[in-house]
Amino acid sequence: MAFGEPGWGSAVLWIVLFTAFLLLFLLPTKRRDWRSAGIYEAFLIALFTEMFGFPLTLYVLSAAFGLPDPVGGSPQHPLAYLFDPGSPGMILVPAASFALLLAGATLVILGWRAVHRSPDRLVVTGVYSRVRHPQYLGLLVLTLGLLTWWPTVLTVPMWPILAWAYVRLARREDSDLAARFGESYEEYRRSVGGFLPGRRRPGTAAGNSRQSR
Repeated sequence: MAFGEPGWGSAVLWIVLFTAFLLLFLLPTKRRDWRSAGIYEAFLIALFTEMFGFPLTLYVLSAAFGLPDPVGGSPQHPLAYLFDPGSPGMILVPAASFALLLAGATLVILGWRAVHRSPDRLVVTGVYSRVRHPQYLGLLVLTLGLLTWWPTVLTVPMWPILAWAYVRLARREDSDLAARFGESYEEYRRSVGGFLPGRRRPGTAAGNSRQSR
């Protein structure tokens, strides 16, 4: 249940692809952006290193619970210790993961497209009428999809840290935009949730600035 054939080359390939996705659609521009991006990068390295390289989680599970050694014909996926091959669980896991990956990537791309179609205005329509930070939300949904696909002893505790980093980054961007637009942005913030969908009341103002992500 991997994205490609096992091997360090595959690990590097997928790390590069998901890093390129971040740089293309969520290009960091400030030091605080790069800090959050660094946590995302560490998450990718930890995940794909285990997926295609050294199966640390499998060794931890086998040692802690007396399960079969992961080498030599025993399960090569962490969830294979919980579900039999071909069971509903092993079928639902990749399906749920793919749905999360698709939803997350769609949010990131829709947010990017809305901003770049109106580079000099604060966008409050489309996906931005539902959430103020669709790109950050999309990145978290996407990484949750990766985590669902291949949970590990390193990435499971790392994901909440990643989520906290991007929620914190979103709050700082809210403060920057509120300082620039004043009450017009405060009205938008009161009307639309940051990461959870909310309704926007009529009359929300738009202005000139770089859009929050």
